[in-house]
Amino acid sequence: MESNFPSTPLLAAGDRICFEGDSQTSRGVSPTGTSWAYARMSNWQSLYSDMVEEWLFANLPEFKLTFRNAARGGSSIHDLEERYETFVKPYAPSLFIFTLGNNDARKFDNPQQCVARTSAYLERLQSDSPCRLLYIGVFEACPGGEENVTAVCERARPFNLALARMVIDRGGSFLNIGEVLKRKATRLREQSKYHTVYAEGRHLNSLGSEIVAGQVLRALGAYQLLEQNS
Repeated sequence: MESNFPSTPLLAAGDRICFEGDSQTSRGVSPTGTSWAYARMSNWQSLYSDMVEEWLFANLPEFKLTFRNAARGGSSIHDLEERYETFVKPYAPSLFIFTLGNNDARKFDNPQQCVARTSAYLERLQSDSPCRLLYIGVFEACPGGEENVTAVCERARPFNLALARMVIDRGGSFLNIGEVLKRKATRLREQSKYHTVYAEGRHLNSLGSEIVAGQVLRALGAYQLLEQNS
Protein backbone atom coordinates (compact mmCIF):
# COMPACT_ATOMS: atom_id res chain seq x y z
CA MET A 1 0.00 0.00 0.00
CA GLU A 2 1.53 3.29 -1.10
CA SER A 3 1.81 6.46 0.91
CA ASN A 4 -1.11 8.80 0.52
CA PHE A 5 -0.70 12.48 1.29
CA PRO A 6 -1.81 15.64 -0.52
CA SER A 7 0.21 17.39 -3.21
CA THR A 8 -0.36 20.66 -1.35
CA PRO A 9 1.29 21.12 2.06
CA LEU A 10 -0.38 19.38 4.98
CA LEU A 11 1.32 21.82 7.34
CA ALA A 12 -0.20 25.27 7.99
CA ALA A 13 0.92 28.40 9.81
CA GLY A 14 -0.04 28.41 13.48
CA ASP A 15 -0.45 24.64 13.66
CA ARG A 16 -0.59 22.99 17.06
CA ILE A 17 1.15 19.72 16.28
CA CYS A 18 0.60 16.71 18.51
CA PHE A 19 2.69 13.55 18.20
CA GLU A 20 1.08 10.45 19.67
CA GLY A 21 1.67 6.71 19.58
CA ASP A 22 4.22 4.10 20.62
CA SER A 23 8.00 3.79 20.95
CA GLN A 24 8.49 4.68 17.28
CA THR A 25 7.39 8.20 18.26
CA SER A 26 8.68 8.39 21.85
CA ARG A 27 10.89 6.16 24.00
CA GLY A 28 9.37 7.69 27.11
CA VAL A 29 7.89 5.38 29.72
CA SER A 30 6.00 5.95 32.95
CA PRO A 31 7.89 7.47 35.89
CA THR A 32 8.23 4.02 37.47
CA GLY A 33 9.60 2.43 34.30
CA THR A 34 13.04 0.86 34.41
CA SER A 35 15.90 2.42 32.47
CA TRP A 36 18.67 0.85 30.42
CA ALA A 37 21.95 2.72 30.08
CA TYR A 38 22.93 0.98 26.86
CA ALA A 39 19.78 2.20 25.13
CA ARG A 40 20.70 5.83 25.72
CA MET A 41 24.37 5.22 24.89
CA SER A 42 23.37 3.74 21.52
CA ASN A 43 21.19 6.78 20.71
CA TRP A 44 17.83 5.07 20.91
CA GLN A 45 16.45 8.24 22.50
CA SER A 46 16.95 10.05 19.17
CA LEU A 47 13.42 10.46 17.85
CA TYR A 48 12.04 11.42 14.44
CA SER A 49 9.45 13.53 16.28
CA ASP A 50 12.15 15.64 17.96
CA MET A 51 14.00 16.02 14.65
CA VAL A 52 10.83 17.13 12.86
CA GLU A 53 10.12 19.67 15.59
CA GLU A 54 13.67 21.02 15.51
CA TRP A 55 13.74 21.32 11.71
CA LEU A 56 10.42 23.15 11.60
CA PHE A 57 11.44 25.44 14.48
CA ALA A 58 14.70 26.35 12.76
CA ASN A 59 13.51 26.61 9.16
CA LEU A 60 9.93 27.90 9.36
CA PRO A 61 9.94 30.23 12.40
CA GLU A 62 7.42 32.51 10.73
CA PHE A 63 4.83 29.71 10.99
CA LYS A 64 4.87 30.00 14.80
CA LEU A 65 4.21 26.30 15.32
CA THR A 66 3.77 24.66 18.72
CA PHE A 67 4.36 21.02 19.59
CA ARG A 68 3.37 18.36 22.09
CA ASN A 69 4.57 14.76 22.25
CA ALA A 70 2.07 12.59 24.12
CA ALA A 71 3.47 9.26 22.88
CA ARG A 72 4.87 6.59 25.22
CA GLY A 73 6.83 3.44 24.55
CA GLY A 74 4.82 0.23 24.50
CA SER A 75 1.51 1.97 23.75
CA SER A 76 -1.54 0.50 22.08
CA ILE A 77 -4.85 2.23 21.37
CA HIS A 78 -5.89 1.43 24.95
CA ASP A 79 -3.10 3.67 26.24
CA LEU A 80 -3.96 6.49 23.82
CA GLU A 81 -7.52 6.38 25.12
CA GLU A 82 -6.38 6.54 28.74
CA ARG A 83 -4.20 9.64 28.32
CA TYR A 84 -6.41 11.51 25.87
CA GLU A 85 -8.24 13.70 28.41
CA THR A 86 -5.03 14.73 30.17
CA PHE A 87 -2.46 15.08 27.41
CA VAL A 88 -4.21 15.53 24.06
CA LYS A 89 -7.64 17.12 24.46
CA PRO A 90 -6.46 20.22 26.40
CA TYR A 91 -3.88 20.93 23.69
CA ALA A 92 -6.56 21.00 20.95
CA PRO A 93 -4.21 19.91 18.13
CA SER A 94 -4.76 21.08 14.58
CA LEU A 95 -2.35 18.45 13.20
CA PHE A 96 -2.15 14.95 14.70
CA ILE A 97 0.85 12.78 13.74
CA PHE A 98 0.84 9.24 15.11
CA THR A 99 2.19 5.70 15.03
CA LEU A 100 0.03 2.78 16.15
CA GLY A 101 -0.64 -0.90 15.52
CA ASN A 102 2.78 -2.24 16.41
CA ASN A 103 1.86 -3.23 19.97
CA ASP A 104 -1.84 -3.68 19.22
CA ALA A 105 -0.95 -6.77 17.19
CA ARG A 106 -0.20 -8.50 20.52
CA LYS A 107 -3.36 -7.32 22.23
CA PHE A 108 -6.15 -7.79 19.68
CA ASP A 109 -7.36 -10.96 18.00
CA ASN A 110 -7.63 -9.22 14.63
CA PRO A 111 -6.96 -5.83 13.00
CA GLN A 112 -10.65 -4.95 12.76
CA GLN A 113 -10.92 -4.74 16.55
CA CYS A 114 -8.02 -2.30 16.66
CA VAL A 115 -9.44 -0.28 13.77
CA ALA A 116 -12.83 0.02 15.49
CA ARG A 117 -11.26 1.38 18.69
CA THR A 118 -8.93 3.72 16.82
CA SER A 119 -11.72 5.01 14.60
CA ALA A 120 -13.77 5.86 17.68
CA TYR A 121 -10.74 7.59 19.19
CA LEU A 122 -10.17 9.70 16.07
CA GLU A 123 -13.88 10.52 15.91
CA ARG A 124 -13.67 11.87 19.44
CA LEU A 125 -10.43 13.73 18.70
CA GLN A 126 -11.73 15.45 15.58
CA SER A 127 -15.05 16.23 17.25
CA ASP A 128 -13.28 17.98 20.13
CA SER A 129 -10.77 19.72 17.89
CA PRO A 130 -11.01 19.40 14.09
CA CYS A 131 -7.52 18.39 12.98
CA ARG A 132 -5.65 16.91 10.07
CA LEU A 133 -4.25 13.39 10.45
CA LEU A 134 -0.94 11.87 9.43
CA TYR A 135 -0.52 8.18 10.24
CA ILE A 136 2.95 6.62 9.98
CA GLY A 137 3.13 2.86 9.65
CA VAL A 138 4.33 -0.37 8.06
CA PHE A 139 7.87 -0.41 9.44
CA GLU A 140 10.05 -3.02 7.72
CA ALA A 141 13.00 -5.00 9.04
CA CYS A 142 16.30 -3.44 7.95
CA PRO A 143 19.86 -4.78 7.75
CA GLY A 144 21.59 -4.94 11.12
CA GLY A 145 18.48 -5.62 13.18
CA GLU A 146 18.01 -8.39 15.69
CA GLU A 147 16.56 -11.68 14.50
CA ASN A 148 12.99 -11.19 15.69
CA VAL A 149 12.50 -7.79 14.02
CA THR A 150 11.15 -9.44 10.86
CA ALA A 151 8.54 -11.42 12.82
CA VAL A 152 7.50 -8.30 14.76
CA CYS A 153 7.08 -6.28 11.56
CA GLU A 154 5.14 -9.04 9.81
CA ARG A 155 2.79 -9.42 12.76
CA ALA A 156 2.12 -5.68 12.84
CA ARG A 157 1.73 -5.20 9.06
CA PRO A 158 -1.98 -6.15 8.72
CA PHE A 159 -2.79 -3.86 11.64
CA ASN A 160 -0.78 -1.01 10.09
CA LEU A 161 -2.44 -1.43 6.70
CA ALA A 162 -5.94 -1.65 8.16
CA LEU A 163 -5.32 1.50 10.19
CA ALA A 164 -3.93 3.25 7.12
CA ARG A 165 -7.07 2.50 5.09
CA MET A 166 -9.26 3.76 7.92
CA VAL A 167 -7.27 7.01 8.25
CA ILE A 168 -7.44 7.62 4.50
CA ASP A 169 -11.20 6.96 4.54
CA ARG A 170 -11.46 9.65 7.22
CA GLY A 171 -9.70 12.10 4.92
CA GLY A 172 -6.33 11.72 6.62
CA SER A 173 -2.90 11.01 5.19
CA PHE A 174 -0.72 7.90 5.38
CA LEU A 175 3.06 7.63 5.23
CA ASN A 176 4.27 4.10 4.42
CA ILE A 177 7.66 4.51 6.02
CA GLY A 178 8.93 0.95 5.70
CA GLU A 179 9.76 0.88 2.01
CA VAL A 180 11.84 4.04 2.06
CA LEU A 181 13.52 3.23 5.38
CA LYS A 182 14.52 -0.26 4.25
CA ARG A 183 15.80 0.95 0.87
CA LYS A 184 17.97 3.67 2.38
CA ALA A 185 19.15 1.42 5.21
CA THR A 186 20.17 -1.25 2.70
CA ARG A 187 22.16 1.21 0.60
CA LEU A 188 23.91 2.58 3.67
CA ARG A 189 24.69 -0.95 4.87
CA GLU A 190 26.27 -1.72 1.50
CA GLN A 191 28.68 1.15 2.12
CA SER A 192 29.74 -0.22 5.50
CA LYS A 193 28.62 -2.89 7.95
CA TYR A 194 28.70 -0.20 10.63
CA HIS A 195 25.91 1.74 8.94
CA THR A 196 22.94 0.38 10.85
CA VAL A 197 19.70 2.27 11.48
CA TYR A 198 19.14 0.43 14.77
CA ALA A 199 20.18 1.33 18.29
CA GLU A 200 19.86 -1.88 20.29
CA GLY A 201 18.85 -3.97 17.28
CA ARG A 202 15.14 -3.16 17.23
CA HIS A 203 14.45 0.54 17.79
CA LEU A 204 15.85 3.22 15.51
CA ASN A 205 19.02 5.12 16.31
CA SER A 206 19.85 8.67 15.18
CA LEU A 207 20.46 7.53 11.61
CA GLY A 208 17.14 5.70 11.34
CA SER A 209 15.23 8.55 12.95
CA GLU A 210 16.88 11.04 10.59
CA ILE A 211 15.57 9.06 7.61
CA VAL A 212 12.07 8.89 9.06
CA ALA A 213 12.11 12.59 9.95
CA GLY A 214 13.00 13.50 6.38
CA GLN A 215 10.06 11.53 5.05
CA VAL A 216 7.67 13.05 7.58
CA LEU A 217 8.79 16.55 6.59
CA ARG A 218 8.23 15.60 2.96
CA ALA A 219 4.73 14.31 3.77
CA LEU A 220 3.94 17.57 5.56
CA GLY A 221 5.07 19.61 2.56
CA ALA A 222 7.69 21.31 4.70
CA TYR A 223 10.36 21.47 1.98
CA GLN A 224 7.85 22.99 -0.42
CA LEU A 225 6.92 25.60 2.17
CA LEU A 226 10.58 26.38 2.80
CA GLU A 227 11.07 27.18 -0.88
CA GLN A 228 7.99 29.39 -0.89
CA ASN A 229 9.11 31.29 2.20
CA SER A 230 12.82 31.68 1.41
